[in-house]
Amino acid sequence: MNTDDNDLIFISDERYSTIMGCLTKLRLETGAESILLADIKGQLILKVGEIVGLDVANLVSLQAGGFATTFEMSKYLGEQASTDLNFHEGEYYDIYSSNLGEKLFLTLIFDRQVQTNPIGMVWLYTKRTIHELLEIVSISDKFDTEPVINEEFTTSLKDELDNVFD
Repeated sequence: MNTDDNDLIFISDERYSTIMGCLTKLRLETGAESILLADIKGQLILKVGEIVGLDVANLVSLQAGGFATTFEMSKYLGEQASTDLNFHEGEYYDIYSSNLGEKLFLTLIFDRQVQTNPIGMVWLYTKRTIHELLEIVSISDKFDTEPVINEEFTTSLKDELDNVFD
């Protein structure tokens, strides 16, 4: 995956279906109200389930900052790879999150008014799903990050415009 800040993540239809299947299965196993997959820049990529009254975009953005800090700490400690598992036990929501490598993270949201879940079981299912998702996203031709407008297109457009206005 390319990590340029101007890149967007593109997922083929096949990979989208596979990832959605993994997230849907995890939601059924854990009873989560919603499961989110986002990138480290805070861009929501996929969402399974709904949660009323919660600004998901803001939540993902806040979590992205936390994961960025964790990744920097790992680099500072000289670690090549780390897994950060977070749990927020709140009055209204329980939120579990974990990174998938250094580019993505997964969030499980539980409405405490509906149910609470044993931490161990949620982590067990979540870690298994993380391993499955890492296999899916590690195959570069099946989950690519590419600039929306590449250098070749920019040069071609500039040449065309120069021809039109000369």
